[in-house]
Amino acid sequence: MAEKSLEAHLYECLKRGNTERGDTKRALYIIELLGDDVNKLYKGKSPLLWAKEFNNDEVVKALEEKGAKEEVVLE
Repeated sequence: MAEKSLEAHLYECLKRGNTERGDTKRALYIIELLGDDVNKLYKGKSPLLWAKEFNNDEVVKALEEKGAKEEVVLE
């Protein structure tokens, strides 16, 4: 069984959106682990787009501060 990517873990935290379980805190930690790789796609969307779709303003702000983009062009 393959390990999940950081992007997959971030998506799951955003999808749950339950701050009582610390999902936002976990998401912010994952963003730190991603470092400069905040634009890797998961399920065809960027982490910033997922954060906006799941209405997590705190994560949106953290991603934007790291230079994340909504739309990512694959090279």
